[in-house]
Amino acid sequence: MKALLPALLLGILTFWSGTFAGGATFSGAVSAHAVILAFCFLGAARWRDPLGLGSYGKWPLPALLVALGAGWWLGPVPRAGIVGLVLLPAFLLIPPAVAACWRRAS
Repeated sequence: MKALLPALLLGILTFWSGTFAGGATFSGAVSAHAVILAFCFLGAARWRDPLGLGSYGKWPLPALLVALGAGWWLGPVPRAGIVGLVLLPAFLLIPPAVAACWRRAS
């Protein structure tokens, strides 16, 4: 059952939040963000090195957050950077979450 979660996430984002009528509403945007953040809890165990890069894997996430925070602080439209600042760690946790769903016991 856990293996179907990535397909369910894709279905929710495609058929409801991905449409113009669904994505343009407050409930569509909030539901898309909530589903992504909830799904990323499956990959939360690997938050220090989400991409499996080894000893160098601890630097990309803080570097991206610093760059995104600087862009948010210095940008002409700061509210656009808030969503990126919140969702960037979540998008980096999607690959480990999918790996957790598709892991086979060998």
